[in-house]
Amino acid sequence: MANDNKTKVLQMGIINVQALVSQVPSVIALRDEEMSKRNALQQWVNGVNQEIANEVDAAKKNELTQKYQAELNARQQAMQAEYVKKVQAIDADILKLISELAKKEKVEYIFNTGSLLFGGKDLTQQAIDALKK
Repeated sequence: MANDNKTKVLQMGIINVQALVSQVPSVIALRDEEMSKRNALQQWVNGVNQEIANEVDAAKKNELTQKYQAELNARQQAMQAEYVKKVQAIDADILKLISELAKKEKVEYIFNTGSLLFGGKDLTQQAIDALKK
């Protein structure tokens, strides 16, 4: 009886995740948005610090410091929560794209470029092009 078992050759792909992420329009836009928000927050802090510095009454100065510290903490937490939510959405989009690309290219496994020393089909540029559409 002949052995009819055929060995399936697994296809591996690689993607330079760092290069991919650095060129994703939504990542670039998020980075710019975060920089703008941080600059606006810094301007607010500078104004608050000036207001506190101009206050002569020690009790009032302490009250303002506590009030603005609480507000700063709340603003920072809101910014962080919004940022995390946006990053998670971007991550989901990238993973979906990579999964679709793997199916299209008939690749069973995709590794980050740094995780594979040899072999694998490089899908980085295809992923970048697809994310830019």
